[in-house]
Amino acid sequence: MPADIYGQPGTRALLTVVVDGRRRIFEAPELARPTIDLLREQSMRDAIAVLAFCLMPDHLHLLVRVDGLIGVPRFVQDFKGKSTRAAWNYGHVGQLWQRSFHDRLLRESDNELERVRYTVANPVRSGLVDEWQEYPFSGSFVYDLADLI
Repeated sequence: MPADIYGQPGTRALLTVVVDGRRRIFEAPELARPTIDLLREQSMRDAIAVLAFCLMPDHLHLLVRVDGLIGVPRFVQDFKGKSTRAAWNYGHVGQLWQRSFHDRLLRESDNELERVRYTVANPVRSGLVDEWQEYPFSGSFVYDLADLI
């Protein structure tokens, strides 16, 4: 698949970004909440629709769609840099994220709403909560999840 597909408007991808050393730093709300705020700001700046997100204790799941001219790799790179600098303000030292990230492009036939549901249900599958609504660090910047699930 050509690398420029990641920048084509309409491209949808499932992403996983992992904390360096798999440290469980996002168990702390004082770091998790500002990280989600930065994610929202970066998505608006880059015109990357965050269809669903789930900030787990040691990694981040994203379902995104390219709506503008910035592609997925640049979006992730910029978000990781800004969130790392923000984490330093909360006492974190050193690198926040692993260098790369895992991605899977969605096909046209993939059901987007099923992928949204799957993404926000990660804390249930991990045993952190009984119902997805109980987890404070997941959601969507596009959909009203109460209508979907």
